[in-house]
Amino acid sequence: QLVAESLGKKNKGILPIISKMPCDNHSLMQYYLEGNTNHFFTFFFVKEKKQINKINNKIILDEKHYLKNKSLNEISFSQFIATQNVFKSKKIPFRSFVISKRTESTLGELFSFFMIETIMLGKLLNINPYDQPAVELIKKSTLKILK
Repeated sequence: QLVAESLGKKNKGILPIISKMPCDNHSLMQYYLEGNTNHFFTFFFVKEKKQINKINNKIILDEKHYLKNKSLNEISFSQFIATQNVFKSKKIPFRSFVISKRTESTLGELFSFFMIETIMLGKLLNINPYDQPAVELIKKSTLKILK
């Protein structure tokens, strides 16, 4: 919301798209890896210290032995690393954030970082990151219709 609203002006800006991995691997990853190349990616991962929800070893087939004694967080983190490795090999620009503590303080740090980043990008793009003139047009038009 912050990036699109603050930077989407003057035929410029960045369109943020959220993909939840690994759910979106089949629907979007092919495009990300071999589609249009004008994208930049940001990966987030919350690395839980407590490894709960381990795979039940009794129901794992022998050919899937690599899943034994793994938690869902460990499996997801492996996919996170694998995705970064493939992006590196294809020279697709990305950055990663591994969050070790799921706290209000950590969330505040991330919000502060992205707000400052958005302001700086606005300045670099010669865009005022603080207004939303196009959205105001819709608000004014809605008010006019309602009156």
